[in-house]
Amino acid sequence: MAKLLAGSHIPILIKLVQMTDGPVLELGIGYNSTPLLHWLCGASRHLVSLEGDEKWVKKFQEYNVDRHIVKHIEDWDKADIDNTHWSVVLIDHRPALRRKVDAERLKDKADYILIHDSEPEINKFYRYTDIYPLFKYRHDYTAVKPNSVVLSNFKDLSNL
Repeated sequence: MAKLLAGSHIPILIKLVQMTDGPVLELGIGYNSTPLLHWLCGASRHLVSLEGDEKWVKKFQEYNVDRHIVKHIEDWDKADIDNTHWSVVLIDHRPALRRKVDAERLKDKADYILIHDSEPEINKFYRYTDIYPLFKYRHDYTAVKPNSVVLSNFKDLSNL
């Protein structure tokens, strides 16, 4: 049985970012992912971190530089995420059911979509199983809990 571990999605996130060289989108700011993505993307990659909670956005303003946009989103439907083809998208935001909406929204706009909290026993909160059929490739990262899932319509995930 896998152990519970804060930041359990970090190993697979690092691998995805290292496998790519294009823009990265983070939906949901966090102590584990935001500083790491800021560092991994370096000076050359575009990174956008969006968050629905203004308090979290204020905590991470030091990362808001030219190459890294840190922005508060009041209405996820109006978030300007559809006009870019993303190399990697991390989905880890609230509310829970919004995650599947944005994964579906980005299904043809991202090489890799990493969604956190994907254990079958909590599917009732996130309902990721509703969107799995929309993707050609799926990889369940279950080494630690909470689990994560990588989805893609562009990249074969057998190398993960």
